[in-house]
Amino acid sequence: MNYSGSEKLTRFIFSKRHFSVENKTVKYGAFIPPPNISDLSVFHISSLSESEVWEIGRRHVETENGG
Repeated sequence: MNYSGSEKLTRFIFSKRHFSVENKTVKYGAFIPPPNISDLSVFHISSLSESEVWEIGRRHVETENGG
């Protein structure tokens, strides 16, 4: 698949060390691929609404990670 620079991706994160609740920001470590690349949760979302992105998280990511 060929992507342009305007494509949107989302990554679902599960570790508190990747997110600051205080500052409501994602930390740089969330963007470093894990040693086991199959644990990486990145989805192409350019044509999706915010609610559709959250649905992906609930349906595919949360259930796979015991959420």
